[in-house]
Amino acid sequence: MRLLASVRQGDEPARGQSLLLLLEDFRPAAMAAVAKVLASMGLGREHAEEAFQRAALRFIEVGVYSFRGDAAPRSYFVRVAISCALDLGREAARRRQLDRSPEPPWQAVPGGGRAGADVLLSAAQVRQRLSRCLKRLPKQYRAGVRRYYLEEAGDCAACAAELGISKAAFEKRLSRARRMLARCIGEGTHG
Repeated sequence: MRLLASVRQGDEPARGQSLLLLLEDFRPAAMAAVAKVLASMGLGREHAEEAFQRAALRFIEVGVYSFRGDAAPRSYFVRVAISCALDLGREAARRRQLDRSPEPPWQAVPGGGRAGADVLLSAAQVRQRLSRCLKRLPKQYRAGVRRYYLEEAGDCAACAAELGISKAAFEKRLSRARRMLARCIGEGTHG
């Protein structure tokens, strides 16, 4: 707690030195927790240092002054590090999913598969397919897509309020609608 007080209120050289001592104290417990979280998400120890660095930055930018003392500073930092490790794992999962995703819609051919440059869809064809696929969406999904993407009626919270649903429910609808549209465009099931 003395080191944390020094980081908050000390003169410039003392603040830097106190911060280094704090981070050195936090490192063993944080790295152990981060390694476990990353392993549970299929990532190796090579990502642990990145998670620790993110946690250190978050602690410096926000945690130093928002820490209320409800727990030991080390416990607080470990929770910050776990949060950063989870973020890192989610980012890696999204990258893996994008790497496995099918060809972009503008490269889609009827019946799926990969096409040569002579068969690729033009922008006008993509717009036509998208329009047809949008009409095929169930009404609740179509309304959300129209308000959010086509009419740009505001952020997710505003669009959700208009539809009388929670922001989380609206975001889920958008996610499902995007998947349905991508499948429709890619498979050529647009009529």
